[in-house]
Amino acid sequence: MSAGTPVLSLSVVVCTYQGADFLGEQLESVARQTRAADEMVVVDDGSTDGSLAIAREFAARAPFPVRVERNAANLGYAANFGRAIGMARGDVVVLADQDDVWDPRKLAEVEAAFSATPSPSLVFSDGEVVDGDLRPLGYTLWEAVGMGAAGRARMLAGDAFETLLAGTFVTGATLAFPASLRPLLLPVPPGVHHDAWIALLAAASGEAVAIPRPLIRYRQHGRNQIGAQRPSLLGRVRRARQRRFRDIEGLRMLLEAARERLEAHGGLRPGRAAALDEAIGLLRVRAGLPQARLRRVGPVVGELLAGRYRRRARGISSALRDLVA
Repeated sequence: MSAGTPVLSLSVVVCTYQGADFLGEQLESVARQTRAADEMVVVDDGSTDGSLAIAREFAARAPFPVRVERNAANLGYAANFGRAIGMARGDVVVLADQDDVWDPRKLAEVEAAFSATPSPSLVFSDGEVVDGDLRPLGYTLWEAVGMGAAGRARMLAGDAFETLLAGTFVTGATLAFPASLRPLLLPVPPGVHHDAWIALLAAASGEAVAIPRPLIRYRQHGRNQIGAQRPSLLGRVRRARQRRFRDIEGLRMLLEAARERLEAHGGLRPGRAAALDEAIGLLRVRAGLPQARLRRVGPVVGELLAGRYRRRARGISSALRDLVA
């Protein structure tokens, strides 16, 4: 950072639940950062496997303050993250999953991104997907969530909000955002993934910075609460058939809840309001497509010709999915 640049305080937020197998390794990776955390908040959601003891033992010897709390009742991962975020005292909240491993330069790069951006509201990165023993699986988080070349280019150009209207491309384990956004972000609505919610609202509030380098090793070990597996072609077809309506409804619910929250907090700019409304309108059309595939052709072609699949979904791939799934 240049001389005179305000120093940011960074709060690392970790939510735990039955994570004893990998939690210690993740906590140690935070302790090894080249830019030390200013504090860590760990909230356990009723684990019975020793996770709480691991967190408390780490807190007793960590090189920065660590606050460890335990929920009186299991809240679920989204509400647990909401509680933990509310407890953070730093200028920037940095989310961490219990089973990943951080690159030693993660916090330094997050701080640099915030310091170099005029009005930063979101910083996120890519991640390397690995197995339970940290062996690379040959792909990254951005590839796992289907972020193609066009989406990547838009994200890196700072157009995260428009990109996020088409789907969930930002993984919570890589997220950092200003603590000043908490009144807008909390509480997370029921039934909405906390990472998709935070990413969309934060991106709507200012400038989003995408760091293309993987800054975490994201474990896939069979017990992830939310995973990032890259399916085979057959798996993609099956998933498309099974999940098309659920995915569309989930995204529609997210966007409608986000519009309501942004409007209530005065954070919805006119141009972004129009984009959000168009995305919601397309999702309603897609959710209402008839069961008979031939009867879908007219509405789908109409939305294609109007350009809404290109602007508010994943283009021709979304249209084809709607026709055949």
